[in-house]
Amino acid sequence: MKKITPCLILMVVLLGLGAAGCDKIAKAREVMEKVEDASDKGKKKSRSKPKKEKKRDVDYFSDATEIPKRLEKETKRTRALEILIYPDWARAQLQDPKRKKNADEYTLRNDEVGESVPVKWMGHKPSAEDVTKTSFAYADVDFGKLADIAKAAKDDCDEDDGKITHAILRRPIIGGGEAAWSIYISGERGNCHSQYSLEGKLIRTF
Repeated sequence: MKKITPCLILMVVLLGLGAAGCDKIAKAREVMEKVEDASDKGKKKSRSKPKKEKKRDVDYFSDATEIPKRLEKETKRTRALEILIYPDWARAQLQDPKRKKNADEYTLRNDEVGESVPVKWMGHKPSAEDVTKTSFAYADVDFGKLADIAKAAKDDCDEDDGKITHAILRRPIIGGGEAAWSIYISGERGNCHSQYSLEGKLIRTF
């Protein structure tokens, strides 16, 4: 079957018009030009590739100071049970200031804080007082010290080709006490886990 093109349509229109007049021919040609122009634009649009989301280049083990700022600004929450930090993203469990027995998890990625996910307690459900005691005011923590702590952890662990996989900021699970940094390092010959005070003093190495 012969392909119908705008030019073929124009020829049929012209034959049908006969001696109807130049003005009608001109109008028919104008219509066909618009059809061809719309067709070209449609082809260009279909060939265009969707824009990729630009990934923000960050390294939280070099500078983590933006983490508490973004979390507090976007969530309006000031107390955390735990903040888990990877090189280019972070996840935090934050206490609900209105329902203090509850906590929600937020993910910070590409400079954006995602939707909250409810934290489901295992076993005995804590009271509002329990959650408050387990949490800490993360805005009072100097996240700028993490860079120096991360460097110290590599020396303290002394793992061959060891690389920091993640860091966790929280109160000790057993015995309570002040919030502390836990730095996790993985190497070719083994793994290492070191704990540091908020000021950067080594507590213990596992």
